[in-house]
Amino acid sequence: RSAGIGPVGQATLFAALRANTVLCTLDLGSVGEIGRNLIGMEGCGACGEMLAKNTTLSALTLSSNRISAEGATVIAEGLRSNVALRTLDLSDNHLKDAGVKEITRVEDVEEGQKNEKEAQVGARLLKSLNLAKNGVTDRGFGYV
Repeated sequence: RSAGIGPVGQATLFAALRANTVLCTLDLGSVGEIGRNLIGMEGCGACGEMLAKNTTLSALTLSSNRISAEGATVIAEGLRSNVALRTLDLSDNHLKDAGVKEITRVEDVEEGQKNEKEAQVGARLLKSLNLAKNGVTDRGFGYV
C-alpha cells in the first residue's frame, strides 16, 4: 500500500501478472497523499489486459488511485472475461456513475456466440465490490 507506484510501474506489474499462477491477492491501494499509487490510463489498460488473462488473482485492491470513469471502462473490459476475481476494491477513486455502470455492466451474450461457461464470467462472479467514495449518486448505485 502507498508505495508511490505510478502508471508505468503498475503497467509493468500488471503485464507480469498476465501469466500469474501463484499470487491470489494484490493490494495497490493508497492511504493518504504521501507515497500515493497512481494507476493512470496506462495502468488501467494494463490492468484490464491482465484481468482478461489472469486465472489466479481472486482479490484486487485499487483504492485511492484516482481512477476515472474512462479508466474504469478499460478495467471493465478485462473484468468481463475474468473467471477468478471475487473481490474488487475501487473505493476512493473518481468513477462517478459512468464508471460504476461500466464496472457492473454485464455483456449481452448473443445466442450461439458463447458457451454457458463463458457466459458466466466477469462482474457476475464478483462477491465483493467496494465503490465507496467515488462520487456515485443513487442512479449509479442502481447499476449495481
